Amino acid sequence: MSVRYAVLLIPHPSCTARAYRARQIICGQYGSWAAEMLMVHIMLSEFFPLEDSNVDALAASLAGIASESRGKAPGFALSHQGVAIHPDTAGTLFLDFTPRDLESPLQVLQGRIRGLVDDFADSTEVLPQTGCEFRIFLPLMQYAGLSPNLFSDALEFATTVVDDLEVPGTTTAWRLLLARFQSQAAGENWVQGGWVNDVSWDLVASYPL
Repeated sequence: MSVRYAVLLIPHPSCTARAYRARQIICGQYGSWAAEMLMVHIMLSEFFPLEDSNVDALAASLAGIASESRGKAPGFALSHQGVAIHPDTAGTLFLDFTPRDLESPLQVLQGRIRGLVDDFADSTEVLPQTGCEFRIFLPLMQYAGLSPNLFSDALEFATTVVDDLEVPGTTTAWRLLLARFQSQAAGENWVQGGWVNDVSWDLVASYPL
């Protein structure tokens, strides 16, 4: 069994509920279940390996970061720029929450998380480097394997569904999560979606934002 961890941000439940419904419709329409295999979430880290002995220390550090963020900007605003195509991950549509302001609470929080992951992640494995700016996004469809024409259809469909369901363009940060993921199918391939067929997860810790 292959195990990885990730740090996630959960938007306010009123946004999460609509995003969940939109994702369900989009994935169902195009037969892509990878996104449906996970909770509705915004990734603040890539999947990363972690020794069991470091889990409690990482969780304690995340609690401190969440507390600091909450003290400076409780329930800070999250805004997305609509449905977008991930440039490095084939067949992936998402809501792009990447802030344009490098000093925004979300960008600062994500930077702290990335630094923490670099400190705690298992140094025996090289973490993936995408070669581009880290995107902060909420997946709507992942690793769909559609032809270019069908993927173009899916983008139009997803945009219409998000608009029709009135998924909020602006919401607030609700919880920071540390999650543990397991997949037999992934092996060491957590970058290109090897986990999509059988991923499961446990929530290790949750912190209010």
